[in-house]
Amino acid sequence: MRPCLTAIMIGFALLMTNTASAAPWEYDPYRIEVWIAADDPRLLDEASQQQLREQILERSWISAKAVWEIDVAACPADLRWDAFHNLADMMQTLTPIGDAQGQTLDKIALVTIQTHGSQIELAMRQFDVRMQQWGGVHRDQVSNLHLVSSAVVDLLRRSFEPIGQIERIDENEALVTMKAQGLADTAESPASVLPGSAMTVALRRLNRIGEMEPDGLQPVDWTVLEVLDDQWNFKRCKILSGFRRPLAGRKSIRVQRLAIAVKPSYDHTELHLASRQGDALAGYEIYAKDTKSGESERLAESDEHGVVKLSLDPAHPLRLLYVRSGGSLLARLPLVPGLAPQVTALMSDNSRQIEAEGFVLGWRRRMLDIVARRELIAERIRRRMEEEDPDGAEKWLAELQEMTTINDLLYQFRQAKNDFLEGDSSDPRVSAQITQLFDKAQQLASKNYNRNLERDLSEQVRKLRDSQGAFGGSPSTPVPAPSPTPDSDSDAFGT
Repeated sequence: MRPCLTAIMIGFALLMTNTASAAPWEYDPYRIEVWIAADDPRLLDEASQQQLREQILERSWISAKAVWEIDVAACPADLRWDAFHNLADMMQTLTPIGDAQGQTLDKIALVTIQTHGSQIELAMRQFDVRMQQWGGVHRDQVSNLHLVSSAVVDLLRRSFEPIGQIERIDENEALVTMKAQGLADTAESPASVLPGSAMTVALRRLNRIGEMEPDGLQPVDWTVLEVLDDQWNFKRCKILSGFRRPLAGRKSIRVQRLAIAVKPSYDHTELHLASRQGDALAGYEIYAKDTKSGESERLAESDEHGVVKLSLDPAHPLRLLYVRSGGSLLARLPLVPGLAPQVTALMSDNSRQIEAEGFVLGWRRRMLDIVARRELIAERIRRRMEEEDPDGAEKWLAELQEMTTINDLLYQFRQAKNDFLEGDSSDPRVSAQITQLFDKAQQLASKNYNRNLERDLSEQVRKLRDSQGAFGGSPSTPVPAPSPTPDSDSDAFGT
């Protein structure tokens, strides 16, 4: 019994020691591995590499102080070719060299150093281990080998993207705790995230022992956090999303809600608009709404390939886009221009809806024209009846009955509705909008005409004709005198 109790006490003491030694998230520095791939012979020998490593460590401490814990290593041999020739398109998951489990390392910075004549060109791209997400490519150029270490540290700052944990969701706002924010002594610190910054979001699912599950990382598409201000130890952020509740659900210790402050590196982003069947959507209007003032402006219209080019604008690092077509709002797309070379947004193809709107508009015009003409003829019929002219009234009544009837128009309307709905049976949203469009048009049309107009006028004309027949006809029609007969009253009196 005593050895078992002793083992339990030792294990508990070790657990408490590990817990006490673990720094809080906001005071835990970033651990970064810098992988260097160089083609300059002056940087290939061991002594030169060691000197470059020491210079990078020294300059990184001056630049970031306690925020970074840097280690410098040579780029793995199997990645060198991709690093030199395909850096912007690398998508593979990287495994840290210093920690095989990848639990304590935060980022891997892959940097290439290539000599072209008298110029030394550098390119860096960072990989966030926790988010398993590549950043953009940042480049620099120096003319002296002694400036390489400074350029590497400068690229490290430019490409560094702080990461945070979403602690609380309150309707359309979120409170985020940024890693190492307690170590950021100035606004220029790499760990500082200033108001107006944009952060993308992902969910990270863990197993029972705290390791990420296979395929446990789920980026939250079309969702961006805009940093508003500091609230105690949190960053208060506005949630901008194309979905109603992108971060809904109860908080769980096995689901980490992460946000990363992104830094665009491309001059522009091509937004591709496509239907869910993959067809390009041309002629769709793109509007941008200012997240602070609420004012909107029309930016562009998608070309024949469904593409809209959005340029990187430091004054507007985050764009809240609205996609409209034919008077309908199709999508709400928060986007950081320059973050990726191109993105694709799938949405409803409402070309059928636009055709339906055109049909309904033409049908309503025709309906109003026929109703107006029928009312004009009806007024002429009523005037003839006031003049007690049944013949004239019957003439206009016959013309009224030969016109296109309201029932004919309604039959065409119902037939067209069925045709449009059959064409969009695969898209419930478009079908619902077409149904609403036709139903609204039918309700408005039903208020503008008298269903019983012909029947009422026919009955009134018939009554006028009958009344004139009962009283000897119309006063305007002469009645011939009866011819005398032998047994008439005049003969009986002898006149």
